[in-house]
Amino acid sequence: MDMNTCLCDFGAASDGKTLCTHALQSAIDACASTGGGRVTVPAGKYKIGTVWLKNHVELHLAMGAELIASENLDDYNALDAYEQNASCEAEGWVGKHLIIAHEVTDVAITGLGTVNGNLHAFVYRVDSAADKMYGWCHGRSELRDKQKMRPGQLICFIECKNVRVQDITILDSPCWSCFLHGCEYVQIRGVQIRNPIWMLNSDGIDIDACRHVTVSDCIIETGDDAITLRACEQRLKNKDMHCEYVTVTNCVLRTGICAFRIGVGTGVIRHARIHGIVIKQALNVVQLCTAYGERGRADIEDVHFSDISADHTDRLLQAFAKNGAYIKNVSMQNVRTTADVMTSVEAIDGSIDGLALRNIEMQYADKSTDLSEKEYAYRGSNLLLFSGASGVTLENFRIHGGLYGVEESVCIEGCADFEKHRCNF
Repeated sequence: MDMNTCLCDFGAASDGKTLCTHALQSAIDACASTGGGRVTVPAGKYKIGTVWLKNHVELHLAMGAELIASENLDDYNALDAYEQNASCEAEGWVGKHLIIAHEVTDVAITGLGTVNGNLHAFVYRVDSAADKMYGWCHGRSELRDKQKMRPGQLICFIECKNVRVQDITILDSPCWSCFLHGCEYVQIRGVQIRNPIWMLNSDGIDIDACRHVTVSDCIIETGDDAITLRACEQRLKNKDMHCEYVTVTNCVLRTGICAFRIGVGTGVIRHARIHGIVIKQALNVVQLCTAYGERGRADIEDVHFSDISADHTDRLLQAFAKNGAYIKNVSMQNVRTTADVMTSVEAIDGSIDGLALRNIEMQYADKSTDLSEKEYAYRGSNLLLFSGASGVTLENFRIHGGLYGVEESVCIEGCADFEKHRCNF
């Protein structure tokens, strides 16, 4: 039968200073032992380390409730706590997490309360170089302790089924905010994520090798990618998982890097629809990347974006196919955006086939004409670059304004079946 359990019945102190990990875990375990139900965290501040969600348990954060991540890494899970776990020394985080749901079914985090990742205990803000124009131009984070580093993904769902995250606020995450890896049948609705614009690796929602996922009505403000679709299938026990059958609708995003990053890992990303999006700030509206640096081989297929309004953005689209991977059957339509960096579509040592950009209105305006040589190279020498792609269609694509030093708006290199209809550059 369903059980309603209150955290206050397990001796938790709501002062925000006393460690309440044991009390919260005991409440979750007690609820699960009777077949599941709801564990309610009442109004108040509760400091915790790692807690594990269980089958058929809903963790409900009441209005005014705040779970605050411990500043002590010893209060978190061991690095080998589960087989799929990982750390990333290059990015300065370790596989320690605040809330973990591992291989469970029917699990939820709901309510109008807050999960606070307490990032200021692990990092501090530094100013960017004076000539930094693109990406984290408002500063960036540095580790307080470069040996211990910082916790990894704040909330993790690992190979779970029937997942729901609804109405909560995620605040100050020290790494990715909500990570879904190898999950099926997921609903994320009405979630707010607020991380500093200068926080490195503070992704909003990462959907990695998951299927049947809906994300809707979310407000995400963060320093790194707002929403990602990833294909890191290698660490999963279920080798049949791909990132597929995903919708993202009615969201407002602000980010220091990509509003949407599609790619990373070795696997497949396909059958996704993203529409009804307002972007307040981003370096890239969309990035399609079959590799992360030189690593990985993500095949991307049947991904469509529509009805997007983007302001204070540097680039509409960056797409590159590397390591033999492909990007095919991708479209963007009904998009209005600003830009001051070249949109680029490049089949480097992979393939791009079937890209359609329809009803696009782009306003170019230089941030500055006083750029460093590195910044000029990053910005690009054209407004649009298409290289090695086939089956590209531009329809009703309009560009206003221009970039300093750009004489040719569109550069087309080695492209087959390239079509332009009713375009004005």
